[in-house]
Amino acid sequence: MECTPVQFLRLQDELAGTENRIAVERKRYNDTLQDYNTYVLQFPNSLYAGFAGYKQNPAYFQATEASRVVPKVDFSAKPAAPAAAPTTAH
Repeated sequence: MECTPVQFLRLQDELAGTENRIAVERKRYNDTLQDYNTYVLQFPNSLYAGFAGYKQNPAYFQATEASRVVPKVDFSAKPAAPAAAPTTAH
């Protein structure tokens, strides 16, 4: 099955959309964590948080350098021919 230019462009759009959704959710997570950390440190919340065992959470999402490397994809290679179906002798 060959990939037509239209299918390839659709794939690119889907990948870009997925990357954007991930970036939005990563930012939302980090913003929520920042709000939590600020809330826990504000007076008088800090008193109640201290008694209840709540403290700052340093678990901000950070991408590693390895995850920033763009994978190499070769769309010019043709797939191998499918293997012949095994025959059964009776």
